[in-house]
Amino acid sequence: MKNNKFYRLLAAGLISTTVLSAGPVATFAGAPVVAQAASTMDTATEIDLFSGFETTVSKGEVQYYKFYNTTGTAIDLTIGSNDNHIDADVSIMKKINGIYVNVRGYKYKKGSNPEAYYYCLEADKNPYILVVKGSEDEDSETLGITATKLEDPSASLKSGKKVKTGELVSSRIYTKDDRDCYKFNSGKYNLIKIQATSGNWASNIYSVYKNTSGASSSVVGSWNYNSLSSETQTSDYIRLEKNTDYYIDAKLWNGDPEEYSFKILGYVDVENQEKKASVVKMGKSVAGQLEVKDDVDYYKFKATKSGKVKLTASAEEAFFKDVTMDIYKKGSASKLVTTEVKKTATKASFKVKKNKWYVVRITGAAKKAYTFKIK
Repeated sequence: MKNNKFYRLLAAGLISTTVLSAGPVATFAGAPVVAQAASTMDTATEIDLFSGFETTVSKGEVQYYKFYNTTGTAIDLTIGSNDNHIDADVSIMKKINGIYVNVRGYKYKKGSNPEAYYYCLEADKNPYILVVKGSEDEDSETLGITATKLEDPSASLKSGKKVKTGELVSSRIYTKDDRDCYKFNSGKYNLIKIQATSGNWASNIYSVYKNTSGASSSVVGSWNYNSLSSETQTSDYIRLEKNTDYYIDAKLWNGDPEEYSFKILGYVDVENQEKKASVVKMGKSVAGQLEVKDDVDYYKFKATKSGKVKLTASAEEAFFKDVTMDIYKKGSASKLVTTEVKKTATKASFKVKKNKWYVVRITGAAKKAYTFKIK
């Protein structure tokens, strides 16, 4: 007996009950009967999947329909049955190098009737094949099938959706193969963090690329959002160049596809190039941090007097690599001071000439804070 869900689909105009006596057919809601369903992929009946249609499939029968998706999108494929539960099997295939292969979907509606699946379909001038297979154990079954296009960021870095630092971005991973790509400009920032949240049991991986090649060599940073709850988490720092375009993709790392949101947080760090060294003054305390692995912070100061001056510095303890400060005259390779900076005050003295510029180069373990003063 047809259940209430089937009648609701019928009343909504999503399916039609017109069936030819000659065999199984598909009909669009409010439209004439279309050609009889094909029994091979190469002769598949063309349909407009997004208008919805009905078909009756016999025990053990396999029907093939073709539809086009030239723009690329995620879809919500919904199947309703005139029975209390769905016995038939529905899948989507496409031809790759002359061979038909399954497009992996994700069943997000667990109820027996109707069923609903997410699919991510790439833009393709060639048709996709919808396969409807009748049950091997049950009699014929009438199905109402419809699909809805969903908003889904491009899976291509080259076509990544433009976003801004500080903007809250929300979307969904629809299948285990889904990949969402974005593009942003670093602007005044040379450091970022990624702050993200996701549905329960969903863990995504976010990768930042310096170009659209997608090669591992172009990855400047990667971070796994790993949570058994929907709590907000924040990545470590990722080093960038200022005023540069970057590309970021989000994809499933572990768990089930879910909704997610993220934000790119921008920070201005001391430059890691001598020619862009931050200017500091003698007698003033300076505080900083080595935010990322292999980070280098450069400062420069102009001597206000000639003679001996003193460096006083301290830094967080590091298990493997202490914070090190090198001081040298600008344009010279000869170091005036090289010292490992400890948690307690570290002191060193060196000679300078008035009105000459000097460089302070700081290296060490990531995430270690430091302070120093020269007077």
